[in-house]
Amino acid sequence: MANVTCIIAAYNEEGRIHNVLQAALACKDIAEIIVVDDGSTDGTGSAVKQYPNIQLIALPENKGKSFAVATGLERASGDIIVMLDADLLGVTSESIHRLLAPVISGQFDVTMSLRGHSILFYRLLGLDFITGERVFYKRLFAEYMDAMKALPSYGLEVFMNRVVISKRASLNIVSWSRVTSPRKIAKLGFFAGLKGDMETMRHVLSVIPLREVVSQNLRLFMLTRRSPVRGRVLHGS
Repeated sequence: MANVTCIIAAYNEEGRIHNVLQAALACKDIAEIIVVDDGSTDGTGSAVKQYPNIQLIALPENKGKSFAVATGLERASGDIIVMLDADLLGVTSESIHRLLAPVISGQFDVTMSLRGHSILFYRLLGLDFITGERVFYKRLFAEYMDAMKALPSYGLEVFMNRVVISKRASLNIVSWSRVTSPRKIAKLGFFAGLKGDMETMRHVLSVIPLREVVSQNLRLFMLTRRSPVRGRVLHGS
């Protein structure tokens, strides 16, 4: 059986993280769960401590998602990583299994989720290039830990896309039509949420130029059309 580590980066998710933790614990594919509490000012850390089988890394200050995920990756003992957001709604052990299965089976190098509330363009294209739910081989990103830690908070996913594209990894998109997450406006209020959305886009564009936003989507789309057998480039030692 594959050795799988689940990494969850969390910031002020005390009221939302329980469902994600329970789903991950119920998923029999997962051998290890690591939550990186990214300097939360609420009770997120205390919420995680209620689960003795989950490792908690408590950062003393908010360093951003990119740093938090890279910190979890450094600690992970699994060969395969499943990355989950801490605020998912409707996620279950079965939906996590479906995300993991194409990689565990050896058919694909990477999977990415397509959630039910993704914007219409992504649903029409069939992929969401900034989704936070991904499965991949740890060694795919092993040489990039320092670079990932230096990224802006919301620049992680597009950086990961670059690596996937450069290594021509085979990619499978898994439909998560029943899984969503609250919009920033719902979590933070209208003005703070709008500011958060703008900050996300600013971080993305600080890592990749606007033209690469388009090219990443197209190149990821092409990777999904490759033969999974020909695309399996990461399975060797």
